[in-house]
Amino acid sequence: MGLHETGFPIPEIRNDRFQPFSLRRIYDAPGLIRQDAPNYLPPDISVDLIMEKVTNPKIALDLGATPVTVAAIKGIEIAANLVDSWSETGVVGYIDQADVVFAQAILSLPEDVAETVRRCTKAAMTYFYYEAYVSQRIKRGEQFTLYEAAHYLLSRGADSIIYREVLRADGIDYPGLTAAFRTRQALWDLEDDAKDLDQDHMSTGANVLLMSTRGKRRNVQQLARALWTQSRDLVVPTTMKRAINEQYQSTLSALG
Repeated sequence: MGLHETGFPIPEIRNDRFQPFSLRRIYDAPGLIRQDAPNYLPPDISVDLIMEKVTNPKIALDLGATPVTVAAIKGIEIAANLVDSWSETGVVGYIDQADVVFAQAILSLPEDVAETVRRCTKAAMTYFYYEAYVSQRIKRGEQFTLYEAAHYLLSRGADSIIYREVLRADGIDYPGLTAAFRTRQALWDLEDDAKDLDQDHMSTGANVLLMSTRGKRRNVQQLARALWTQSRDLVVPTTMKRAINEQYQSTLSALG
């Protein structure tokens, strides 16, 4: 039976190659765009602090990536942080600037790599569905299991698949590379959540320390140790393991 015989409408076939790639359009498409202003605006979102969150270019450099690849990873990570700022505040300027930075970042990549990055970016953007769901549960006063907290924490490194694909263009590829990026990011986010706990209490942000027994840091310390322990078995270069170890120690210090 052909499609015409099923009675289902046949979608229009479009060539996406000629459609401009837009982070804002991807974000808005599933209805994630804010309909009202948040009840609390984080005071620490600034250009300087967005740049402080950009840590993957150094890792790429240590892994032996070329300057072009390092620059691309830097631009992509800046764009990711700008999208996150848009998600937290609803300030349109962040997502518009993210589009500009992202487009510039992938301009120097080979077209096949750039296309893979676009596909990975679409997949990574679905993280915001999950973040909104977690935030909603926290607002309802629900408690999460440590497994749920770990799952959410690792999901925050959704853009890890992008950095791995960009590094492959330089022949840098290891079985555990994506997992290593996710783990290091998860440990970084734990440290950031510890610093932002009071702020996230006010905004009901999706903070891991608000998910399990209302901020019992011992549970979160156990979670950090579990992530670090599992990372020791990953097949990645020593420089990547060193970056994870350094972040683990920094996270433990922040958690007290």
